[in-house]
Amino acid sequence: MPLHSTADGQTLSDTFKSTGYEQSMAIPLLGEKTLPWSDGALTLRLSIGTMMELEDHMNMGLMTALQTRFADMTIRDLVMLLLAMTGRDFRDPQLIRNVAAELPRNDIAQTMLAVAECLQANLAPQLTPLTQGDDSAAQP
Repeated sequence: MPLHSTADGQTLSDTFKSTGYEQSMAIPLLGEKTLPWSDGALTLRLSIGTMMELEDHMNMGLMTALQTRFADMTIRDLVMLLLAMTGRDFRDPQLIRNVAAELPRNDIAQTMLAVAECLQANLAPQLTPLTQGDDSAAQP
């Protein structure tokens, strides 16, 4: 049983699908990022509500967090953001430990990049190309 499995044996990806999170993300939106994961692909997305919850949890704005707290991102920060971007409880210490234990089975650098791209696409969409290979979309 994977370390991030729930009591009923569901994996992280299974849980996302069973809660309808994956189905609600069927239409790609600006700011979405797909991340390959050991037991299936994860869709990363930040809603305004989730961004506000992260700000409340960290007692600072996300832009300030990007400049200070995330400048030297810890594994705990990475997992917290990954959980938030997949609609999970990023405040649950046991879930944070379980997902952190799964990181070595996945590509940690690719995970960090996907989280960073999702943050950029949500916080500074004018800097994010709207289509692959279209450099003109990145122009202000």
